[in-house]
Amino acid sequence: QLSSLRVLQLESNTVSVHGLKVLVNEGLAHSRRLESLVVWDHGAVTPRQQVAWLELEEKMQHYLLLNQAGRHVLYFDGHEKAANQNDTTDNSKRKTIPAYLWPFILEQADEIYGTEALYHFLNKRPDVILASEQPQKPVVGSPLKLLSLSNSPKSVMETNYF
Repeated sequence: QLSSLRVLQLESNTVSVHGLKVLVNEGLAHSRRLESLVVWDHGAVTPRQQVAWLELEEKMQHYLLLNQAGRHVLYFDGHEKAANQNDTTDNSKRKTIPAYLWPFILEQADEIYGTEALYHFLNKRPDVILASEQPQKPVVGSPLKLLSLSNSPKSVMETNYF
């Protein structure tokens, strides 16, 4: 598992339409960090293959933009609808994202990918809306690192809160 891979360039390789389909549906759909993927369409020879390639590129772009918008924070504190069955992590030891930070996270997601990101984020984490109604006390002394996304969707820098 390459959980920290952010850029993958395959432009020198010939990838078939089937290969791209597997890459997008089995790899990129589950990757939360990959923000840039470059693939040339040399494997799409016939008009039908070219149409299929374009559809896969749209799907690929959707996942990449979600990742640039910070999709990984949806799973930061153990909330995952499609949980990995092999994950034996003790959720009680995971740090949680305080409710007062979610408006900033959602604002950044909106700036990068708009309503598509907001829909995806709130669909995966409806608890964020409910948590915002409850008073939150910041945990003093525990650093929380979130990704602060700059104006450029591909540049990411860590910011410490607290």
